[in-house]
Amino acid sequence: MFSSKNVYVWTKKAITREAADHAAELKTEKGKKASIAAAVERCAAFDQKLATLKTMKKLASAEISVEWNRSRIWGMNPTVTARIRSGETYEITTGHASGCGYDKLSAAVASALNDSDIIRATMIRSIRKLNAKEGRTYGLYDTLALMGGCGVNCYRSIFELIGYTWKHEEGRTYDHITIERKTNAKGAK
Repeated sequence: MFSSKNVYVWTKKAITREAADHAAELKTEKGKKASIAAAVERCAAFDQKLATLKTMKKLASAEISVEWNRSRIWGMNPTVTARIRSGETYEITTGHASGCGYDKLSAAVASALNDSDIIRATMIRSIRKLNAKEGRTYGLYDTLALMGGCGVNCYRSIFELIGYTWKHEEGRTYDHITIERKTNAKGAK
């Protein structure tokens, strides 16, 4: 079940666990105290970021361009550029994937979308809709971040669930995904 508290608690636990592991590796008390102080600063920065996300407007539209480049070792690898708009706010984020054994397209798209404050704010503000349809949210972590490597069709169902359309066009060396807010019968978004 998704909640603002889960997002908050999971992220705080991750920061704290990472700081504790790092402090345990250090031999001096001064180093351990510095590691814990850095974790406290990161938690405070996270609190400020979460407060900012809660005040942001929801996603209006996103254009995701994917270029596939050949690698001699790993075959075709995607590079993603996402142009994300919300009201007067506009973001450009990027993602890349290489290697083998997983869905590279979804990993690159997730990387680009997870870097967007607008997408994160939209997910946080859509918690009730996400909770209502448990099981249709495969591809979404408890922290409301998109999973990489699970296929882009699960992202389609997540965005359609929270009120957006998802159009995916593909070619030999490119993909183009458009996400837009659904319009109602009167034409209003």
